[in-house]
Amino acid sequence: MKTHPISLKQGLRKILICSISVFLCVQILIVSALFYSNNKSNLAYIKNTVSKTASSIDSYLEMIEKSGFSISSNFTYMNMYSSADSLLYEDSYSSAYQSASQICTLVPGLVDLIVIDLNGTKKSYFSGYDYTIVDELAKENILQDPDNLQRSFFFFPDNEDTRKDYFLYYFPIFSTSTSPINTQKSATGVFICNKQILDSYLIPQQDTSSVLSLYYEDDLLLCSSTSDSDINRYAFTSPRSYTEMLESTGLSVTGIPASPFALQETTLFMYVYLFIMIFFFILLLLFINRWIHRYITIPISDVSTQLRTFNSGDLNKRLTRTNVQELNDITDTANEMIDNIKQITKKIFTTQDMLYETVLRKTEAELYALQSQVNPHFLYNTLQCIRGLATLKRTDDIKDISLAMSDVFKYSIAPGTYVTYLDEIRIIHKYLSIYKIRFDGKIDYEIDVDENILQCYTVKMIIQPTVENAVVHAFKDMSRKPCIHIIGRIEDGCIIFRIIDNGNGIPLDSLKEIRKKLSSSFENSIRKKSSYGIGLYNIARRIKLAYGEDYGIEIFSNMNGTEVDIITPVQTEMPESSLE
Repeated sequence: MKTHPISLKQGLRKILICSISVFLCVQILIVSALFYSNNKSNLAYIKNTVSKTASSIDSYLEMIEKSGFSISSNFTYMNMYSSADSLLYEDSYSSAYQSASQICTLVPGLVDLIVIDLNGTKKSYFSGYDYTIVDELAKENILQDPDNLQRSFFFFPDNEDTRKDYFLYYFPIFSTSTSPINTQKSATGVFICNKQILDSYLIPQQDTSSVLSLYYEDDLLLCSSTSDSDINRYAFTSPRSYTEMLESTGLSVTGIPASPFALQETTLFMYVYLFIMIFFFILLLLFINRWIHRYITIPISDVSTQLRTFNSGDLNKRLTRTNVQELNDITDTANEMIDNIKQITKKIFTTQDMLYETVLRKTEAELYALQSQVNPHFLYNTLQCIRGLATLKRTDDIKDISLAMSDVFKYSIAPGTYVTYLDEIRIIHKYLSIYKIRFDGKIDYEIDVDENILQCYTVKMIIQPTVENAVVHAFKDMSRKPCIHIIGRIEDGCIIFRIIDNGNGIPLDSLKEIRKKLSSSFENSIRKKSSYGIGLYNIARRIKLAYGEDYGIEIFSNMNGTEVDIITPVQTEMPESSLE
């Protein structure tokens, strides 16, 4: 028996009519529950009150955090606790006391500032509060650990009768000897704050329609009403309560209506209301499910089964029509797309080889263009060095530096793209010996490379230009003795060479420009025609062309120096190269 396809639009229209009919019936029940809107308004009021209270408390805690940051980086405190000079400590104490007194005066509820050095010695800078109040922090080993830079609030449990009226905020005081890579602290500062200031934020309202509670994780700290203990217990389980977390702390503000019994009545009504709604909607869903299964699920399943057969790659198959008009339109369109895909696939296979060759030639040309910029750059800097020696008439040094330069150039122009790291380290020794002569020994360098790296292969001339860049640019207008550390390690399956100098560092704007250039493509670099940072960019591009975008160069810098990390894969065998 032949059946006519049914339109999905007609079927959905039937579902809509049934849904509207059920919805109208439910509205009759909703009319008898108008008082629910009043409860909803109360909940909205509680949410608004909780949000304002949470915002006020958060602003107050943020004020304490900012005060802690000002102490952390205060040079007076940093010098006092970083130096072993007792005279420096006594000279700085007056300034430190004035700073602490000013902060304690400006921040409401801030009782005292206690500083604990790494030896465990405690010092009060304001009111001389009992030092035992910080013993709980000492138990957790966060005060005297120089590597623990954590800053956070600490709230005492209710059974701490002598200290439950206070809370703490601890923070690190940084050491003046902090390096650009490792940050350490010289002491820990602890603000002692009066918990009553938080209580004042919980009772700003004049009405008694709601109760606010302040929690630290699951522990109740403060409550705006203590007359009825049932209210506090109810706050944990009330479906009408509203809680808002405070940013950067474990605190939360919870608001509930003042009358839990009224909420219980509302909850009972809601259960009855939801039961009726669920009953009617179950009936509706049973009808919808049967209709969808017959006119939508089964036809779509048939089409889906046919589509899965195309995973084999057979483009000669076609989809069959169903009894749903819209699905027939889809199957007809899909059959047309299959015909088009079949034709396009033929064109793709004919052009694939040509595309691969084009990309390969482009990569080879780009790599040659980059490598050609390295040698002239090194030649210029080396000749400038020899010129300086000639001016000083140091003929023996000129002979030594010429031999070293000869070895460097012989290495750079030798055929081949890949060398061992041992070859790279040897040429770095040759290069740095040139500058050792040029600066009369006033430059130090240290090379520390894992022996497992030396026989691994890498792209030639990637470490020496980086060292050259540090020697040429890092030590301008610097009073201290220049020093370069070259460290090679295997980390996370990669070889990482770190070139670290103790120069004046790179200005932030220049550092951002260099990092932006390192991440740019070859085409964009050529189009901009900028020579700024060209040395490091050339090395980064050569590494990415050889090994992919996961490898390259990372650069870090501050006023204490600069670190350039060269990241390459671990290759124990000579890679194949089309550029050999």
